[in-house]
Amino acid sequence: MKPTPPKAVTPSEPEVSLPIPTRPVAWWPPVVLALVGFLLYVNTFNHGYALDDIAAISQNLFVKAGLKGIPDLLRTEFWHFSNISLGYYRPLSLITFAIEHEFAGSNSGLNHQINTILYAIIGLVLGMLLQKWFVQPAKQTADGLTTEGSQPNRTGQIITALLIGLIFIAHPVHTEIVANIKGRDEILSFLFISLMLLFHWRYLETNRWGWIKPDARLAAGAVVSLIGGLLGGSLVWGIIGKDSVSLPNQIEAGVNLLEIFRIAAAGVLGSLLVTAGLSAQYSKKVGKQELWWNNPELNAKLTGVALTTVAAVIGAVFMASTRGIPEITTGKAIWIGLGAATGSLLVTSWLGLACASLYFAFLSKESSIVSIAFIPAAQYFFARRNIWRSLLSLWPFLIVAALFFYQKLQMIGTLSGKPPVDWANYPYAIEGTQIRSTFKFFAYYLKLLFLPHPLVYDYSYNVIPSSKGTQTMLVVTGLILMLGLIYLTIKGFFRRTVWGFALFWFFVAMAPGLGFIWMRGGILAERFLFAAVLGFAIVVVWGLQQLFAKIPAFSATQSDASGAATPRPVLAQYAPLIALLTVVLGLYSFKTVTRNEDWKNNFVLFNSALPYSPSSCQVQRHVANEWIEKGLKDRSKADSIANATNAAVVKLTDNQKRADMVKKAQVLIDTNVAAANKHGRWALDHLKEATQIYPGFGEAYFSMAYVFQKIIPNRDSAVYYYKQTIRAANAYAPAYNNLGVIYQNEGGADRRKLELASYYYNKSIEVNPAYIDGRNNHAALKRATGIDVKVLPQQIIDSY
Repeated sequence: MKPTPPKAVTPSEPEVSLPIPTRPVAWWPPVVLALVGFLLYVNTFNHGYALDDIAAISQNLFVKAGLKGIPDLLRTEFWHFSNISLGYYRPLSLITFAIEHEFAGSNSGLNHQINTILYAIIGLVLGMLLQKWFVQPAKQTADGLTTEGSQPNRTGQIITALLIGLIFIAHPVHTEIVANIKGRDEILSFLFISLMLLFHWRYLETNRWGWIKPDARLAAGAVVSLIGGLLGGSLVWGIIGKDSVSLPNQIEAGVNLLEIFRIAAAGVLGSLLVTAGLSAQYSKKVGKQELWWNNPELNAKLTGVALTTVAAVIGAVFMASTRGIPEITTGKAIWIGLGAATGSLLVTSWLGLACASLYFAFLSKESSIVSIAFIPAAQYFFARRNIWRSLLSLWPFLIVAALFFYQKLQMIGTLSGKPPVDWANYPYAIEGTQIRSTFKFFAYYLKLLFLPHPLVYDYSYNVIPSSKGTQTMLVVTGLILMLGLIYLTIKGFFRRTVWGFALFWFFVAMAPGLGFIWMRGGILAERFLFAAVLGFAIVVVWGLQQLFAKIPAFSATQSDASGAATPRPVLAQYAPLIALLTVVLGLYSFKTVTRNEDWKNNFVLFNSALPYSPSSCQVQRHVANEWIEKGLKDRSKADSIANATNAAVVKLTDNQKRADMVKKAQVLIDTNVAAANKHGRWALDHLKEATQIYPGFGEAYFSMAYVFQKIIPNRDSAVYYYKQTIRAANAYAPAYNNLGVIYQNEGGADRRKLELASYYYNKSIEVNPAYIDGRNNHAALKRATGIDVKVLPQQIIDSY
């Protein structure tokens, strides 16, 4: 009788324990990515402010206060001075703007240069991170560390990582972020996410508490510890230092940050002294020079953390008491010491650096919360760790997330804000088509990844019409694409494939953008693709590699004269891939550089969008406002000529010379007035188009009123359109203020009109307490006349 053979057992992949094998990093690919990223945006250095730069920098009084405004920036929403509550707590980019303003004033060129440098640093970090993922690890042998596989394999893997990085860096969709100064929040967010992933990978490779050793790294560690402590201490002061948000005219009351740095530095010094003492004791115990955190015993490590923290607190309290600053109580000094200790301890550990990076990513943009998913994913796909152990490693990052959102709630009082009912920016919520629009926008986003043309800065109402009627096919297409890619993501996840990770990255990175549509009914924006481009780049390079591998002429092996298979030279193997992607990268780079020019200033940017987004109510209004600016300049020139002529004519005694001067001046005045009227009419044409697209567009009516108030004088039309603005957008403070100006100018001896002026000034302050023009005008009128009216009968309001 034939025996039954044993059943075949499918071998399971062994669990990878820590530390994982170290993966070498070649220095030149990160440098190439950094240089390419820098050179692509050099032509933005002479650009001015555009779009949201004005609200984030020029009109942000806390930013303009420089270092003294930082505590207020830590306690207010991103759009605080725009009088809207979107629940955005993103102080880090605003803090960098404040620092730049402190030392360089309003310098858009410097702001653009720093954006470009930060983008280049992203290239540097990404170049290292991609090699950690795609280049095979080193293997321990009797002779030491050697690269797993052959050198040609390693070279090919480096080329793969470089090509992925180049597609990401050169992709034109990033222009909205890098060429727009306000986009720094997205740049910083992605930079710190990349650093988080890189530092965490180093932790996986070392499985050590700290990265510092008693060698040359000790001095570097002390410097980094000091920097971390200063950041930690000053950050805590920004949060707890003031009892309430100061008004713009109280900014000067802030404590000098230099004093906070001194207190925090004293805390760090105390912790470093304790570290040195503990390390000396531990070195004597083990018989070799070691730092205390290298002690394998957990209790010893926890004791070290506790003692260094106490030392930092004592140092901070001691320094605060010697400085005699009344604003800094002992309790606040303790908090500064805790912040200094936390900052210095975090930056001396790979895991701590990863957690600190995540925290700064949160401070840049709270949507960075989705990046936590990349930590277990990278371990699962590239380190081949068990999914459950990968998930368990998230606990310190979840603590950081909880602390950040608690801080956000304490600072601004909300986690979600109150998005306005706004057809221009949240049309799909009003229409109730958020879900359908999400699928349709998904198709649009995929199209922009593969074909980034045309690129426009605005997709507000009604660029992409409602997802009803003829738009149904696009919705179905987007739904099919989304479901298909989700299926492939799940399939690739269980197979641990490169394309599975790429699709996973893409969907996680797209979650905030798609959620903005699904949950808030917001509009499409190119900035939501910033991080998702990396997933796209991985899929493209992987897909082309698979395609060329199936072509015999480009396969990994070739037959020699005897017919035996031999490895094909790496460059020959990758030549077609490099050639094709060189063409693609050339086109991407050309598009990026040319698109940068559109971001030179508002006039160029807005007009560049007009041919592609004529149905956008915002684009029409923005273009109109630029013509209004030109009209105002023309009017100003005419007034200057008239004033200069009047002053000069008085000094002339010759009547003929007087007449000649007046005649010449009148020609110039008429020319400028005609130009102003022309620009005003062009503005009105665009504004009428905007109100036809969106009949309830209050800001468009405001601009129409402004034309009639300042450029083409017509008092009744100005009043009519300002009141139309209030009917459409009753929280728009400038409309109330400008009505007040009109009535005050007409007032004279008419007390009723002065009362109307006071009423409208008060209304502007009521709807926006931070509106400075309304405050100043109200104060001046009250000082001059004593009139302060907050309530008027509707009959009186309507009769004027």
